[in-house]
Amino acid sequence: WFIWDRSLYPRFRYVTRVPYAKLHKYTAIQFFCWALLWVLTIIKQIAVIFPFFMAALVFVRKSLKWLFTEEELAELDAHEDLPPDDEEMEKLEKTVRTMDDVDKLPRQAEVVKSS
Repeated sequence: WFIWDRSLYPRFRYVTRVPYAKLHKYTAIQFFCWALLWVLTIIKQIAVIFPFFMAALVFVRKSLKWLFTEEELAELDAHEDLPPDDEEMEKLEKTVRTMDDVDKLPRQAEVVKSS
């Protein structure tokens, strides 16, 4: 949950291109909005205003321009990832090589027939 070592953060675009303080501020705002909506669903007496708070999230998002620059918001809202690190790419290549080796193994049916 709480990873303070920045070298352990995943290499997503928004992690590498947005200052960490802004990244944590954005996450705190998201968490607060989620917690508020969750509380609204638990307390049945005020659950009727849940749709209005969902609509209010549009205005919360629009008001973020006062806390973040347009470039930061563009990165925080992006759905793209950076290419994997070299270590991750090596692991992926090893996995693919191992999967290719699986085809060379005898099939389960062949093993049963020979028993």
